[in-house]
Amino acid sequence: MEETVLVFWRDDINSVADAVQVLLCPFLLITSSLLVSINLQLSVGAADTAEYANCSQPITCGGVESSLSYPFWGANRAEYCGKSGFEVTCQDTLPMISMGSVDFRILNMSASGAAIPTVTVAREDYWNDICPLNYVNTSLNFSLFDYASGAENTQISKLPSDPTTNGACPNVVKVPVSATAAQALNNNETSTIQTAIDDGFDLNVQNVDTGLCNNCVASGGVCGQTTTNASFLCFCQNSPSTTTCNGNSSTNLNSSGMYLDIYSPITN
Repeated sequence: MEETVLVFWRDDINSVADAVQVLLCPFLLITSSLLVSINLQLSVGAADTAEYANCSQPITCGGVESSLSYPFWGANRAEYCGKSGFEVTCQDTLPMISMGSVDFRILNMSASGAAIPTVTVAREDYWNDICPLNYVNTSLNFSLFDYASGAENTQISKLPSDPTTNGACPNVVKVPVSATAAQALNNNETSTIQTAIDDGFDLNVQNVDTGLCNNCVASGGVCGQTTTNASFLCFCQNSPSTTTCNGNSSTNLNSSGMYLDIYSPITN
């Protein structure tokens, strides 16, 4: 059986080099398309797990993001994103935590990677009011928190809520303030007792797998716990780990992408 070969020749081809270029064009286009397709696919990577996506978000109250992450959970963060006892509730745009009969505003949290995580809190019942109806001394859950270095108890005794009046608070109660605020008050500086209380005081966060969590975050994961026995978990982009996300290929691909060189063979 005879084969028929059709040869097309363009008028603008004046040399062998031009002919080779024309013949190679389809292969170059295919290679270019494959490169773009592969790069897009690897850059997008596998979809984030629900746990990774949820625990990557800080606690948000009323549309306002806070700095609160592990071990805190509540509001938009699922329980597996934190630890038992660290549940946060929202009062409008304010994150709150309760200990005993006292509610605390959480004003700030130290950045991830700290050797000892700290939070700055202020008593809600004394916010903008140093003479509330009920007088309760500050009590902490020391299995969860401890006073950070510098926090001091300031005794509120017969301090008027309005310094322009002769009125005074009828009872005595102790409320923690920062060492800086306490020193300013002792020196009769311009700071007021109300400002000192509203600025809050620092607490060390206890028993939160700090070393494990810092290693997890450094590897690209977010910290959480199992829902069965509350053991530490590092949530990575495509699977959880009991340690870190090192070696997680989808995480590496998502962060940098990958290009592959593909060559199409040309036969004579």
